[in-house]
Amino acid sequence: ARVAAATQAEILRLREDVYFDFSVKHFHEKLVEKHELKVSYTYTKSLLQQSGLVEVGRARGQHRKRRERRPMRGMMLHMDGSKHPWLGREHGERDLIAILDDANGELLHAAFVPEEDTRTCLQGVQEVVQQHGGFAELYVDRGSHFGRTAVAGGPVIEEGVQFARVMRRLGVRVIYARSPQARGRSERAFGTIQNRLPQELRAAGIVDWERANTYLKEVFTVDFNKRFTIEPADASSAFMALAGVDITRACALEHDVSVGGDNVIRWQRRDWPVPRHATRPTFARCRALLV
Repeated sequence: ARVAAATQAEILRLREDVYFDFSVKHFHEKLVEKHELKVSYTYTKSLLQQSGLVEVGRARGQHRKRRERRPMRGMMLHMDGSKHPWLGREHGERDLIAILDDANGELLHAAFVPEEDTRTCLQGVQEVVQQHGGFAELYVDRGSHFGRTAVAGGPVIEEGVQFARVMRRLGVRVIYARSPQARGRSERAFGTIQNRLPQELRAAGIVDWERANTYLKEVFTVDFNKRFTIEPADASSAFMALAGVDITRACALEHDVSVGGDNVIRWQRRDWPVPRHATRPTFARCRALLV
């Protein structure tokens, strides 16, 4: 059926005035779901190309075989971070940390943080374990907060690394990618997020990080999972309850410190008095674990 001229004009107006930075697929979703325009994706793309609002794409390159997904949810998760001006250049950059399930592509955790580091990554792991349960493997890059490498491309040293210690306590095997290509699944997911999230935040009028995190959790993640999650090969789950494990304590940072002569621990410009105990008169000069 021929699309009315008024509908064509409205599509072009929305593209130029509201959704100028959306991909064609993302734009078409908004036309159908938000503006209730009954047009096909093929027609929308053709109209935009004919009007000069979208360039004609080049042919795709050689097809590459992808690694088979894990069959069950909870067998392998991917954690990745991406620094980007998500709210526009004028608001600076922040890291987005995301955790996805390999089996079905579900986005289990996403948060804007000032910096991707040990603490913010462990906060993500803690949220996933509390909501879904323990999991088997975690696929990460070779960031220094995940592990140390004495030689570029060499084995990862986990000794003395807080993140690795927590993963051992949770029974999670960490897999360290040797290249961005090895993390293809999470790289593609981040490509999708980066092509949608900044545009959604702009269209929603969000210009502060607190509201952005609320939108990310309550709107974007829900929509992302509805559109891009697939059925896993096996409907059962490998997530499991961690009986007898205090998850908050297990995911906490630990620091080996010394108690001062006045029974006070001094760490990063803060003081922690050590309380009295019936077993001994003083803890001065003792080693302690600050959590």
